[in-house]
Amino acid sequence: MNFHTLILLFSAVVFARAKLPSYITKCSISDPKLGDCIKQQMINTLPKVIHGDKNMRIPNLDPFHLTEIEIEATETLTLKLLDIDIKGLDKVKLGNFHVDGKKMTSKVELTFDEIDITATYDIKGQLLILPIQGHGPAKITMKNAKFTFEFDWDVKPNDKGVDYVVLGDSNLHYTTEKSHYHFDNLFNGDKALGDQMNAFIEENSEEVSKDIEPSVSETIKLVVMGIFQSVCSSMPFSDILDP
Repeated sequence: MNFHTLILLFSAVVFARAKLPSYITKCSISDPKLGDCIKQQMINTLPKVIHGDKNMRIPNLDPFHLTEIEIEATETLTLKLLDIDIKGLDKVKLGNFHVDGKKMTSKVELTFDEIDITATYDIKGQLLILPIQGHGPAKITMKNAKFTFEFDWDVKPNDKGVDYVVLGDSNLHYTTEKSHYHFDNLFNGDKALGDQMNAFIEENSEEVSKDIEPSVSETIKLVVMGIFQSVCSSMPFSDILDP
């Protein structure tokens, strides 16, 4: 899954002009407290769009659904998740928002008390020191997850000469207080081996998280970028920000 796949997923490439909803007040790009203004607008907006907004091309966020994620955790471990539902995004807590209208850079901090992920998994390879393989239901729970998302942006005209915000380079880092993983039907349904492996994963969840964090961060970044770009592509720059 790459950024262009996410753009298609959220139908963000269609520049059908949408109107700024009445519950959002435009901020000024020259406001030295632009980040605070945008944060307040997000606080006002999130309850209105948690179940999606076709006008702004925001998908349903509770639960948020993805078809497939492939995580190349290490050189010796591949984890694929299918038919994924992510719950808990509606309980987001907004932290610091820094938006520089001149340099066109942004830094956003988000915290979630708990994120629950259910999916069908395929896993094969070596997890830490043990071989692992299986296919079946999976559940991943992330406690007190903190995300820091940094990205550049620019304003560019479309083929009709109308300016839209276009996202550029980005970086995402996250930490969790604790992550829990459970995989049913490991080792072709061998319950004894499966129980032992799940116990091993639980006992070493911090090390497991370190192995998969880079790939998970990249996946989350692509999802966030897809949603942000989808919103930015739904209405012209002049409809989002005042001078």
